[in-house]
Amino acid sequence: MSEEAQGWYGVPGIYNEEQAQAWRRVTDAVHARGGRIFVQLWHQGGVSHPSVYPDSRQPVAPSAINPEQLVNIRGGQVMSGVPRAMSKEDIRRTVADFKNASRLALDAGFDGIQLQAGYVYLFNQFLHDWPVRDILWMFHFDVIHHRGQLSTYLRPMGAIVPSIYGKSGDENGGGEVVQTAR
Repeated sequence: MSEEAQGWYGVPGIYNEEQAQAWRRVTDAVHARGGRIFVQLWHQGGVSHPSVYPDSRQPVAPSAINPEQLVNIRGGQVMSGVPRAMSKEDIRRTVADFKNASRLALDAGFDGIQLQAGYVYLFNQFLHDWPVRDILWMFHFDVIHHRGQLSTYLRPMGAIVPSIYGKSGDENGGGEVVQTAR
């Protein structure tokens, strides 16, 4: 859903017009055969590696703590490292990126959108105690400070989900929310 959201080598994207046009060929083929197709939007957060990015940047996450997860890179796998803690601007940009990817997906002919918020993806990183950390998440100039509480987890999703449903309609959105333990 953005270049910054990548977490493994070779994953397809839908964050620019060129990608949306390529996806249009896929969605048209599915529809021509009577099928329906949803896009799954996600952000890997700290479960990434600098080698995944063209400029070797440090991945961003809720906090600067290594999630200690394997990352698929060109030629194999490596362990994740310490990500850069998201700033308020990073969070604003991430919200905008989800909204942009939603628009592009629907323009590309997807029938709906699934927000991947389970496993080790960005939203779920707010629930993990890997190790226990303070979490700072800001939306709409409202700053909250919790320690892995459900309200912290739901707050960022509350900013993303309306931008998806606002684009796709109530019947065309979904999400996957799974709290996993390490």
